[in-house]
Amino acid sequence: MQRLVFLLLWLVPLMSGAQTTVSGNIPPIKPVKKTVYDSARVKVYYEYDYRPDSTKADNWRHAQTLLLIGSEYSGFVDYYSLKADSLNDAYYYAKRKPMELLMPYMSVMRNINYKYPLAIDMPRNTATVQLPGFINCEYTQQLEPLAWTLAEGDSTIAGVRCRKATCRMGGRDWVAWYSVDYSIPQGPYLFSGLPGLIFAVRDTKNNHVFTLNGLETLPKPELIYLKSYDKKLKLSRKDALKAKRNEYEDPQTAIEMSGKHIWTEDGSRLPSSPYNPIELE
Repeated sequence: MQRLVFLLLWLVPLMSGAQTTVSGNIPPIKPVKKTVYDSARVKVYYEYDYRPDSTKADNWRHAQTLLLIGSEYSGFVDYYSLKADSLNDAYYYAKRKPMELLMPYMSVMRNINYKYPLAIDMPRNTATVQLPGFINCEYTQQLEPLAWTLAEGDSTIAGVRCRKATCRMGGRDWVAWYSVDYSIPQGPYLFSGLPGLIFAVRDTKNNHVFTLNGLETLPKPELIYLKSYDKKLKLSRKDALKAKRNEYEDPQTAIEMSGKHIWTEDGSRLPSSPYNPIELE
């Protein structure tokens, strides 16, 4: 029961899109605060499989992600995160009660497993990346072109013939499969710059795997946005990644720094969790 109480209280500020004081009362529903960058006309779906613990070969988690492509910006987000935001806003504008939202919202939230929502300014080649958690961090970086090596070999992914390429990014070596039949030089996360849409990419140690599983041209545009958190640390990339690593290594301190509290029956501190991010450096 204790664990459930903490989960419910932790979800309350997520529903309102703002950081609030934890209490026993559920606050009124508020619309999700957004920083809107562009409107998407193309949506690409990627299944994302990853291992939270690199030392355990069979410890896989799964997520559904989206690449949203506009005229000036692209965005890469968790599918269920967008679904949760839409659900929250729908209940707000329908003037529904907070308790009515709680269970359907939790049902969607438990499927969110991709943790690096981002928006890319394509003309300026800069990316704004968020690292949400107990402490919400955000950084903006200039993107250097990836040094792709076009390699021999081909594969069929989602019924499409693809070519092979390799690169090194974020301290990992990656293998990608792309199709020149789709003249979109983009892909999942921060992968881009190949002469066609990336259909799959994985690191050579098999920790992070993105595989295209859907593509559509939208009948009406959808917003490309990031959440506007009331409390957010804007850091350098280096400091943001360090803060996120610290959160995994010492979650108790991260929770306390966020203004929340958690308790255990025996008074012990929360243990550390394995940390195996997409980018190691």
